[in-house]
Amino acid sequence: MKSALRIAVDIAMFAAFVYLMSYRAGRGLMLHGQAGIALIALFVLHNLLNAYWHRQLRSGRYTPMRRFTTALNVLLTADVILIAASSLFMAGDIFESVPFYTTQPVRNIHVLGSAWGLILMLLHLGLHTEPWLTAAMKRPLPAIPGLCRAALFWAILAAGLAAFIESNLWKDMLLIGKGNERFSLAEYYCEHILIAAAACIVSFLAITALRRRQRRMREVRKRSPS
Repeated sequence: MKSALRIAVDIAMFAAFVYLMSYRAGRGLMLHGQAGIALIALFVLHNLLNAYWHRQLRSGRYTPMRRFTTALNVLLTADVILIAASSLFMAGDIFESVPFYTTQPVRNIHVLGSAWGLILMLLHLGLHTEPWLTAAMKRPLPAIPGLCRAALFWAILAAGLAAFIESNLWKDMLLIGKGNERFSLAEYYCEHILIAAAACIVSFLAITALRRRQRRMREVRKRSPS
């Protein structure tokens, strides 16, 4: 039950992130600000739901798998703090009581943090969806042969990577100007759903590779003389 709640919170964070990054001037800054506050609240809730993980950070051995998940979580946390801080320094454009107004350097930091934050958050979502992907790849399904499942798996990854390139999200990650590009809301959401699916697959592949490495390391230690 708690695992399902964690995934639900992650999906809600993804939805808020995608909505915020689809911002266009005609929408109005107030909704943007309110959705941003909701995103920060969801992030705090996510960490409360994973309080046990935080308490265990100083104990136990750091395997390659644990180093990967810890680094991903630390980077995501630092990025969300950066997004929140840059938002505060632009909040005067929305809330009269805040004495800070948008400047280009702060806006650049906000765009950069948001783009990287989306990718990190999607990779993090992949940590929670990995058991489902593992089960889907291994469970015998007579209606869907293994070869077809593998082909679908790689097709989704390829489509997600193509959507990532087409969306120009990578330009925001590198602070490269995009100019006055054509924008379609339906196309935007389709692209980001494919990007999310591909990011989950990337996390799955990384976890699978790290687990194989851990198994090889254990086998080497067993064979080596004490």
